[in-house]
Amino acid sequence: MKSWFVMLAVALVPVTAATVGAFDDKPVETSAIMKALFKKGAGSKSSVLKTQTEAAPTDWAAIQKTSQEIADLGASLGKGEPKKGDKESWKMLTGKFAKDTAALDESADAKDLDKLKAAQKSLGATCKSCHNAHRGQ
Repeated sequence: MKSWFVMLAVALVPVTAATVGAFDDKPVETSAIMKALFKKGAGSKSSVLKTQTEAAPTDWAAIQKTSQEIADLGASLGKGEPKKGDKESWKMLTGKFAKDTAALDESADAKDLDKLKAAQKSLGATCKSCHNAHRGQ
């Protein structure tokens, strides 16, 4: 009986991996990304990172994990479609957002707290231009 479960598990690993991989290039809903990044309250990635950067002593492993999650979400934003506005503008603005989230992650990897805080501030300043052009009402 035990060997039957092992055989089943081994047989399902390739199927599970293929299924999970099938969704990698699928666009994620813009609102889901924004909620994960900026939802009001303590659960958003930006809130978590802010708390982590203010903590003493600095927990770089936690900061690097959070900054990587932010960079991954930032990179996936451009895969979606704008609710309104021009696709070229969307591509340009989401590209800038992805670069800003990557810079945030790079500063975390470099363990440069001043650069990290500057990257956080820069990232927060990108909202208005994109919202004005593309936010669906």
